[in-house]
Amino acid sequence: MNAVMLEYYIAMKKSFAKQPENTLGKFCKCMVKIAAESCSLKSEFQIKTSNREDDMNKKLLTVLLSGSVALLSACNDSDNDHDSSTGQSTADLNNIQNPVVTTTAYTATDLSAVAADSIVMTYKMKGIQGKEVQATAMVFTPKTAAPAGGWPIVAWAHGTTGVADNCAPSRNAMNPYIQSMIAKLLAEGFVVVAPDYEGLGEPGGLELHPFLNVKSEGYAITDAVVAAHQWLGVKASSKWVTVGHSQGGQAALGAAQYAPRAKLNYKGTVAENDRG
Repeated sequence: MNAVMLEYYIAMKKSFAKQPENTLGKFCKCMVKIAAESCSLKSEFQIKTSNREDDMNKKLLTVLLSGSVALLSACNDSDNDHDSSTGQSTADLNNIQNPVVTTTAYTATDLSAVAADSIVMTYKMKGIQGKEVQATAMVFTPKTAAPAGGWPIVAWAHGTTGVADNCAPSRNAMNPYIQSMIAKLLAEGFVVVAPDYEGLGEPGGLELHPFLNVKSEGYAITDAVVAAHQWLGVKASSKWVTVGHSQGGQAALGAAQYAPRAKLNYKGTVAENDRG
């Protein structure tokens, strides 16, 4: 752990030490744990990649650290079973009927040690043209039994992977840092929903990916959470949070802006954009 990483970790640990043991407080502490353990990753995560890919991995680690700090303003939220979204939003509500189209196994990365279900869910979302379109998202469920009220949901918004369908995260193996993060969230009892975004990996190949369109990204997340929540039924809580870096940082903020669309109990967002 270098000096910069240690500084981030100490700051986060002090900031989150007194957080209440509610859904969001638990999520905050989990992110601190992920950041701390990511700092000590050694040879088991060494990959033979180009210098550019190595640099991207280092940036992602920094994102996890600094992004966790960015959640401070949301960490005092209560655990009440009502929608805690505040402020005004231009989002229309999600009234899509039968939002889950299909589910298939996700096998590109093996998470069977910590996940009861690893699926690619094709779901309906409201697209950039104002019409229902199909999109895809990965959904992972914990191996632990669902608690009373269900597992809370973490929506993971991925960074830029490309604009072609074959660039969709659901069609590829995970970066080991992302795999580690998702595994830790599952171990802490969170469902993880990871949307590909509109037009990225959708099965019909008919939709274009509206890169960096915040409303499209936000709706891809809110509508994926709604679909996963319906698919899981009583096993899923109404409580949900978002976390994302790079393009996903913007997407996570978009989900925060349009959170009322989901008609669920939104709790907060960890969001970070690359700074170059």
